[in-house]
Amino acid sequence: MIKIGLFTMQWPAWSETSVIRDFQALHNSDECDVDVMAMRPTPKDWDAILKSYAVKEIKSCSATFLKNMSGVFLMMVNIHHLFFMLGEIIKHEKRLIERLKSVCLLPIVFYFWRSIQSKNYDVIHFYWGHYPSLVGLLLRKSGWNGVISMTFTAYDLRMDYGISRAVGEFVDHIFTVSDYNKNILVSRGYTPEKIKVAYGGLVFQKTADELARNEKS
Repeated sequence: MIKIGLFTMQWPAWSETSVIRDFQALHNSDECDVDVMAMRPTPKDWDAILKSYAVKEIKSCSATFLKNMSGVFLMMVNIHHLFFMLGEIIKHEKRLIERLKSVCLLPIVFYFWRSIQSKNYDVIHFYWGHYPSLVGLLLRKSGWNGVISMTFTAYDLRMDYGISRAVGEFVDHIFTVSDYNKNILVSRGYTPEKIKVAYGGLVFQKTADELARNEKS
């Protein structure tokens, strides 16, 4: 069984049905053991969303005050990694507001970095091709040798986050949701052979069952 760590910004979120469906499909597979990690706290209506999408059984870990404080401690005791991250943020991201946001996220980045090291993940996947890629940068710096992949959506392409470009150079696989997006990624220098188009949010068995019912009616 493949052990997969899935990163997103918030879990779950009403506005991200395709993300929930993709994660749910992996969870329901007999070949995958899935954990979800979110860089923001759980939404206030967390229970209602879990119930609505029937994803209560998916293991998840979201940011909290205590986890951020633990991350600050890890930053202090791994000062060389902290200086590396700060240098990379300054080097690859030119927009001041994005630099500040990235620095603010470093505590939870360090928390998840240490959490990943304590578990035997085969794959770490960053669904959003922006801030979650900070974790990927730190993983590679520290020598983590599992498979790393990431997804670029239209929002990520529009944002064009500098750290994502740096991480995109060494990830094993890049996913996007259309050929149009793939062409943009190639034009920005990403390796074409790494890029795979995967249409998000589709539950194929459910779709097949619905089509069969429609044909009978």
